[in-house]
Amino acid sequence: MIIGKKHKFVYISHQRAGSHTMFHVLKNRYGGFHYKGDGYHGRKIPNQYKKFYTFSTCRNPYSLAVSIWRVTVDGVKPRSYGAKFGVYRKVRSNNFKDFAKWLSKATRRHSHSIIMPQHLWFKGVRRLDTILHIEDIKIAVLALPFWDKSVRVGYAKNRTDRGQPHWSTYYTNPRVVDWVQQWAGPDFKKLGYSKEIPSVTS
Repeated sequence: MIIGKKHKFVYISHQRAGSHTMFHVLKNRYGGFHYKGDGYHGRKIPNQYKKFYTFSTCRNPYSLAVSIWRVTVDGVKPRSYGAKFGVYRKVRSNNFKDFAKWLSKATRRHSHSIIMPQHLWFKGVRRLDTILHIEDIKIAVLALPFWDKSVRVGYAKNRTDRGQPHWSTYYTNPRVVDWVQQWAGPDFKKLGYSKEIPSVTS
C-alpha cells in the first residue's frame, strides 16, 4: 500500500499486477510512502486516510496465471515464492499445464495472495474508487484526479517475465484455458477483460 498525504491518495497493491511500477512512481513523483500495517501488500487503510482517493491496478487473468507460475514453479529456487509457500511441492511439476490444473482447484486450500484471484483480493478492500488495467497504464493513470499529465509511467515487466514468451503462447490447449478460467472466476467480467486469447503478441 502506498499512501500520499499531499495528494490524498491510497494505492492498494496486488502481487504480479504492476505494483513495483506504481510503487516507484508514486513514491518518487508524488511523495507517497509505503505503509505496511497489515503486510507488504496491505488492504487495511488506516482510519486517518480512509477518505483519500483509493485505487488499485489489475492484470489480465491469463497473463497473471503465467506470471504466478513463473515465480512459484518454473525454475524454482530454494528461496523463491514457490519454495516459501509450498506451491512447487504441491504441483510436483514445472509444466504450466500441470500448474493450471492445480491452480483451478487450489483457491480454497491456499489463501495466500500470490495465487488468490483478483476479485477475492479486492473483496478485502473497504472501498476502491477505481481499478486500472496495468496493460494500459500509460493512459489509465490520466483518469486519476491527482495525476500530472507530464508524469509518464510505463508498465515495467517483473524480472521473472522479462525475455519470456508472450503469455498467450501457453494457451494452445483448451483445457488449460478452461482451468485458468475456473481459477479466475468473475475476474474477466468484473475487471473488464476478454476471455478470448489474442492471436498476435502484444
